[in-house]
Amino acid sequence: NKAAATVALGSLAQTYDGTLKPATATTNPADLPVTFTYNGSADVPTDAGSYVVVGTVNDGNYQGSASDTLIIDKAASTTTVTGGTFTYTGSSHLATVSVTGAGGLSLSPIPTYSGGCVAAPINVSETIPTACTAEYTYSGDTNHYGSNGSDTIVITKADASIVVNGYTGTFDGSEHGAILVSALGVNSEDLSASVNLDATFINVPGGIAHWTFTDVAGNYNNTGGDVDIIVYKADAAIEVTGYTGE
Repeated sequence: NKAAATVALGSLAQTYDGTLKPATATTNPADLPVTFTYNGSADVPTDAGSYVVVGTVNDGNYQGSASDTLIIDKAASTTTVTGGTFTYTGSSHLATVSVTGAGGLSLSPIPTYSGGCVAAPINVSETIPTACTAEYTYSGDTNHYGSNGSDTIVITKADASIVVNGYTGTFDGSEHGAILVSALGVNSEDLSASVNLDATFINVPGGIAHWTFTDVAGNYNNTGGDVDIIVYKADAAIEVTGYTGE
């Protein structure tokens, strides 16, 4: 008959990383060959879970076996949400999401938005003064624990393109003031309704017109400037007749 040998199983607590997770065995006498089964199968497991391991001495002179439980724990996952600060463009600014983990986990899901926004924000008012928060929660899977990430998106005001000219001319009894050439947004939209050209002048010498641009929607920086309104003296039409008489 074969002699008795003892088997002590090891490596019974491991963490998922996408590779095989075999148990190990120490025998007495030492270095005897041992075969393993996992839940009754010879296939070495990879996935997280609980497995009944049986290690059996496979030797012509010795016999013996042991059983225990192999626990492969789930791996951690990482959820990274990237927002950022953007200048107003009239288009939405999306946050990006990256979910990664051991064993090749790589996902790019869509975040949810909250705070000043309910979707990827377009306007400054959706991010200031109440922050726009992009968030994603990964619930986990067979081999990974869940994770959460968030970030904020800030949209700052853009500069409008405002061109205002002054005026130079001769007195004609009419009002003259600053001349709006163009008022355009980042997508060439007309913003002229938001420009105030200020005072007008009739008489010599004219004056200074202080124009202002005020964006009530809050997507453009308010601005303004001064232009000269120059009125020159005109020549009066003077007709004088003489007199001839007896």
